[in-house]
Amino acid sequence: MTPDILIRAGDRLPVLRRTLELDGVPVDLSAATSIVFKAQGASGTVISGACTPVSPSIGVVDYAWTTNDALVPAGFYAAWYEV
Repeated sequence: MTPDILIRAGDRLPVLRRTLELDGVPVDLSAATSIVFKAQGASGTVISGACTPVSPSIGVVDYAWTTNDALVPAGFYAAWYEV
């Protein structure tokens, strides 16, 4: 299980680096045409942005927070990746 992420208002660092896994096994993203990080709260989707593959063959991606992401209100959000 990936740990919770705590980001304060206005923060854009650190870049979110994750290894995408399926049943505990890193996913080979070499053929992926798009990898998107999304977050949703009670008001709907509040973050949706492209990830940068770092080591695609072992599923490692980065998501760099945007200026708009830093404006998302405090709260708990469900987050996921779409490949």
